[in-house]
Amino acid sequence: MENKDYSKIDWQEVRSHYPACREQAYFISASVGPLHDYVYSAWSRHIENLYLNGDIHWQENLVLREECRNTVARFLNTEPSNIGFSPNTSHNMNLLAMMLKKENEDKKGVFQSLFKTQKKNIITLADEFPSTVLPWYHHGFNVEKVESENGFVNINKIIELTDNQTIAVVISAVQFSTGFRADINTLGKVLAEKNIYFIVNATQAIGAWSVSVNDAKVSALSASCHKWIGAGFSGSILYTSPEFRKLHLPPMIGWLSVENPLLMRNEPQKPNSGCSSIETGILPFSALAAIKAAFEVIIEIGIENIARRIFYLSNILMEKLKELPLKIITTRDNSTDYNDSINSGIISI
Repeated sequence: MENKDYSKIDWQEVRSHYPACREQAYFISASVGPLHDYVYSAWSRHIENLYLNGDIHWQENLVLREECRNTVARFLNTEPSNIGFSPNTSHNMNLLAMMLKKENEDKKGVFQSLFKTQKKNIITLADEFPSTVLPWYHHGFNVEKVESENGFVNINKIIELTDNQTIAVVISAVQFSTGFRADINTLGKVLAEKNIYFIVNATQAIGAWSVSVNDAKVSALSASCHKWIGAGFSGSILYTSPEFRKLHLPPMIGWLSVENPLLMRNEPQKPNSGCSSIETGILPFSALAAIKAAFEVIIEIGIENIARRIFYLSNILMEKLKELPLKIITTRDNSTDYNDSINSGIISI
């Protein structure tokens, strides 16, 4: 992924493409990120085309879907077949919980169930956003939570809690309430060695920090696109590894989930082998146009440059907040290199 020279970026010029940032300092990208004018134009052009021409460009929508998939895959350092699109992260976590609960047929035709080996435990963090946790309770898993120390979590505490009943560790790459940024690469490698699934909610990380599903040995990853990605209320992305999908079939199927959907066969069929099998029916293509454009903006600026800028600005904000009579909830380290830091763009007061 190409990166511009950080020292040569005109950040005021970058800000000028975000109308919400022209007249004010915008502090809530962790809630909903502002729209770049390129993203707004991409979404507007698509909906206008539908308004003016109806559905005569259906094939172009299918091309757009795959172009969007390719762009997201490039950003996450994976293959396009491992990317799917869905409404939100709560939806994705429910899908994943159902996939781990469901019995699947192995290559020999023998039904196996991870539940039959009593692997029912999910490990997560006590500070997690509800979307990360509630689906696992709902689908009958035992949920164990690791408490933080003033927002900080030593990943060794997560690893020490795992045992032969642990089916997955499910955590956010960046905690929404404290801003703690976990070392998912180190944690993922250890979990892979222990044959424990690693499921990541990357909603508060993607678009602000580099995320590589290969480097972190991620089994599945969900990220909603309305925050740091800056794609508006456009839905979410889901990544699943090929190894995960071989063992766990999607719990739902629709006409677009199969290998050749345009044949429109209504006989029993298997879902296709890619993560796109979660896309059961028509997608909001205008939203996909926005997602594609938003990722292109991030790629153009360079995710490392964005991360470095966020690190710099949040450190300034932290120093200014210390001068005020406020309680600062977020624990931050004193690292001068964002790569070695737990700090994110979230500061809670």
